[in-house]
Amino acid sequence: MKSLLLSLSIALLSNVSIAQTPCACCSEHHRQFDYWIGEWEVFDTLGVKIGENTITKQEGGCILAEHWRSSTGSTGRSMNYFTTTDSTWRQLWVDNQGSSLELRGKGVMLPEIKAGS
Repeated sequence: MKSLLLSLSIALLSNVSIAQTPCACCSEHHRQFDYWIGEWEVFDTLGVKIGENTITKQEGGCILAEHWRSSTGSTGRSMNYFTTTDSTWRQLWVDNQGSSLELRGKGVMLPEIKAGS
């Protein structure tokens, strides 16, 4: 019994140390949408505010989490993440109206624009 507990403890500790590998999601690809992070007020083309959006990085930088709140009372959340298996970004969106959406696509690396260019 003691050897079983010791074996389980070692197995759990080895998994924890693997899971704590420093910054598994800090690649250039994982940062492609970092410009989106923050608190946003969203306006239509006439300048009327239609909602607010909060974007945060979670799970050690592996997920961009979106929380949408419209001025009409609808809300929604999405989880956005980069998957290395096919080098795509994925989004899973669910709202309080029962709608859901799954998207997949490639991020585009834009050239850096320097001030005065």
